[in-house]
Amino acid sequence: MQNGKNLEALQKMREQLAQQAEPPTAEQADALLFQQAVLEPEEEPAKAPQVKVAKLVSGSPFEGFLLVRSAEVRTGKTGRAYMDLKLGDASGEIVSKLWNYSEGTPVPASGSVVCVAGAV
Repeated sequence: MQNGKNLEALQKMREQLAQQAEPPTAEQADALLFQQAVLEPEEEPAKAPQVKVAKLVSGSPFEGFLLVRSAEVRTGKTGRAYMDLKLGDASGEIVSKLWNYSEGTPVPASGSVVCVAGAV
């Protein structure tokens, strides 16, 4: 309910400033802008739906959530550890590598959902 009272106070301040013969002072304008930013935050734009795995194109960026089908830590030719994952959604499956794996990083369980960002 507090937010409703704050919005009423903001509306009153707007009306008072509009009725003044002189333009608002810098302090009044700053106070109004601050209250607008706090009490009337802009809505975030709607995000585009996530691209299905079956529609991914090599070289394109991807950011979204995928189901872990399998995950294991392996050792590369250089002797460094990396994580090899099979990720997917209802449309298909993709193999993924986490090259900067460090010991102690938890390996996600099969059936869990992970947030992924990278290039295909």
